[in-house]
Amino acid sequence: MADTYMWIGATDGDWGTAANWYNITDDSNEVPLVGAKVIIPADASQDITGSVQTGTAIDQLIIEEGCSINIGSRSDSQITALELTFASQTNATVETAGTGTLYLDLTEPKTITINAAGAAPGDGQYACNIVTSSSTNTPDVYMDCESGESVGIAANAGESGVIDAIYLMGGELTVGTVAGVSAATLIRQTGGTLTTDTALGATSLHGGTWRHNSGAVSGATDIREGATAYYNSSGTHSGDVYVEGTLSFDEDLQSKTFSGNVYLHTGGTISDTAGIVTFSSGITLVRCRLDAVTLDVGSNRTLTLS
Repeated sequence: MADTYMWIGATDGDWGTAANWYNITDDSNEVPLVGAKVIIPADASQDITGSVQTGTAIDQLIIEEGCSINIGSRSDSQITALELTFASQTNATVETAGTGTLYLDLTEPKTITINAAGAAPGDGQYACNIVTSSSTNTPDVYMDCESGESVGIAANAGESGVIDAIYLMGGELTVGTVAGVSAATLIRQTGGTLTTDTALGATSLHGGTWRHNSGAVSGATDIREGATAYYNSSGTHSGDVYVEGTLSFDEDLQSKTFSGNVYLHTGGTISDTAGIVTFSSGITLVRCRLDAVTLDVGSNRTLTLS
């Protein structure tokens, strides 16, 4: 079994300095070796400098709840991230509950779990910033944070990432240009606020608010009761859509096309007050009357029942 290392930052913020680490397994000071379990403890006080550490693949990175140090840095638009690799490792997991400002560039992770994050440090910025790359693993992201806790995945200018699926339970998550290893990224949301600026596959909303600002959606979208979706992208939505919650097109006036079937269920709302959406296959009421839904497709249109 590989050793477990704890960040103590005894000398400075350099990941590559032995004195900054305590090897719990063999009671020594050394830089984490291949397969290491790396812990950034809750009581850490020394920030970690952004640097390239991809020469040695670690197996686990854990940033404990209560940890408030910064990792990596940003000067104006220039980001210096801590770059780590998990290539060929068994677990290849990242767990973070740190509330400092984090810049992480991760190669070949399998799972990223975010249980806490800080508030956004400024407009258009995020407390936890993650970029991923992968050619063999299929990274999944699980996020369950409090309201106001801010995370960006490939969300800064010029960034892109590889994410297979995102599971959002709470917090504020912004996703830039991402894709799965072999298909578009999937979304599963039960709470929180999600903003996406990328092409997506299937999306399932059981709660929270989703704003889709750019990119096509190729899979089905399921908007359950209590969930709200703002579709601001001009990209075509080619999958079927099931609406029990709210689907709004009123935040953005770009024309757009929904080429799949759109099914509106009892209590559901579709709001297209400017009449900018082309529903190629129409809108189907599912086992309900028109007075059981809210449907506004603009004053310049005529509804034809069939």
